[in-house]
Amino acid sequence: MLKCEKLIKFRIKSFKSIKDTGWCWLASDLTILAGKNESGKSAILEAFRVNGTVVLAH
Repeated sequence: MLKCEKLIKFRIKSFKSIKDTGWCWLASDLTILAGKNESGKSAILEAFRVNGTVVLAH
């Protein structure tokens, strides 16, 4: 059986265009990743993938 853990915060340093996000806290009910074009939204999701973190959408 797959064990799921809830991601409550993250920090990304020196990854692609991201220097340091600082600590980013995620809401328990809804989290939206929004920003201008070329602001690093895809880089954040890719950092999760490279790190082995599975991001699920409901």
